[in-house]
Amino acid sequence: MKRRLLTVAAFATGTLLFLLLLPRFEAPQPHGLRVTRGEARELADAAARRLGIAVGDAWTVLSWEPAPILEEQYRHDPELRRRAVEDPAVGPRLAGLRATYYRRNLVFDYLAAGHPAASADSEGTPLIAWCAYHGDLSAIRYLLSHGESLESFGENFGLDGAGWSGIDPHALGRPRVGKAE
Repeated sequence: MKRRLLTVAAFATGTLLFLLLLPRFEAPQPHGLRVTRGEARELADAAARRLGIAVGDAWTVLSWEPAPILEEQYRHDPELRRRAVEDPAVGPRLAGLRATYYRRNLVFDYLAAGHPAASADSEGTPLIAWCAYHGDLSAIRYLLSHGESLESFGENFGLDGAGWSGIDPHALGRPRVGKAE
């Protein structure tokens, strides 16, 4: 019974603290602006089409990203950052949704241009390893059907990096190829 009362008391205290602190939270989004991810995606797709990007042939990543230059300016001065959030000109520019478009068929075009399926970049990372790194299974199949070998992944066929799935790929650097460590 005592344990149940402590649980209820902890829940009530946490809820009360949450309600008291919530008004203090100020997200770096313009006040009164409401854009859903779907609406942002539609706007980004329309802008990409105007730039000549074949949206239907690309896969898109939509992410919320801070403006690094502004974040650097306000990092050490919380009061200045708070004022920037409230400013109608600066506040909307502190962060925003960013759409990045990736071509799906680039490997097919690369081989059609006469490059070998067993190509590697300047640091020796095989093209098939980059395809695996980015999860492009159709490109991997295409490379294998045009003479590439799973041996290019190294002794463990690239499985030594399989435990890294779920981690931000940009934080990992290059795909791992070769001997397991």
